[in-house]
Amino acid sequence: MREDNLSDAWVSVGTFIGIIGAQFGLPWLDPITAIIVGLIICKTGWEIFRDTSHHLTDGFDVKQIESYKDSIIKCYGVKGVQDIKARNYGNNVVVDIVILVNSDLDIRGAHDIATKVENELIKEHHVLDVHVHVEPN
Repeated sequence: MREDNLSDAWVSVGTFIGIIGAQFGLPWLDPITAIIVGLIICKTGWEIFRDTSHHLTDGFDVKQIESYKDSIIKCYGVKGVQDIKARNYGNNVVVDIVILVNSDLDIRGAHDIATKVENELIKEHHVLDVHVHVEPN
């Protein structure tokens, strides 16, 4: 259940507690419940704002980038990852990578390795698009 849906459920529970308190002559229960529910709503609002602003400013999960990097290193012919950047494109992910390959490779060999990297990330991590730049090493 999403965090904002959970917050909605707590609001309903708080309303129920407030009504029960009023029915049983406990008028102090309603304001206390209202304060607690208000704090839950503020917390949820902050979390939604934080996550959304991170997403809209091209923020990306560092753990996910490390997972991409691990997959790239396993591709045959990749000697290293010089740089990797990822960003959200709507609900999809776009990745830009600079990989290091053997400097003795011809253009076809380097291109084949780049294609393997692209296909691996698309298959294993379901990214929308991968841009690979090859650097000799």
